[in-house]
Amino acid sequence: MYFILIGRALFTILSIAYIFASPVAGLTPVRIAHGSSLAMVAPVAMAYVADLSPPGRDGFCMYSFNTSLFLRLGYGPLIGGTILDAVGIEMVFLLGAALSSAACIRSFLLLPDSLA
Repeated sequence: MYFILIGRALFTILSIAYIFASPVAGLTPVRIAHGSSLAMVAPVAMAYVADLSPPGRDGFCMYSFNTSLFLRLGYGPLIGGTILDAVGIEMVFLLGAALSSAACIRSFLLLPDSLA
């Protein structure tokens, strides 16, 4: 659970860092760190789902988890592009940071300890 919380917190901070990054020299390390924070969350969350799924329901739980990931990949750019056109690039990153922060807080409050 701690990798998920740390990864989400870093994801939140680094989403805001995009706003202040200079063109290429500043954007590259922010992007690398941002990707690393995502790598702290996704595989650990997948293992967490598998660990906490009820016996005989692990396939359905993994299916649900992966479906949510692919829906995010599909709808994220659509929503981000709509926000970009409406109010600008800064708001896209601020909204991403806000959603990530909410996910971090929700994870902290609601996720039970792993069974392993």
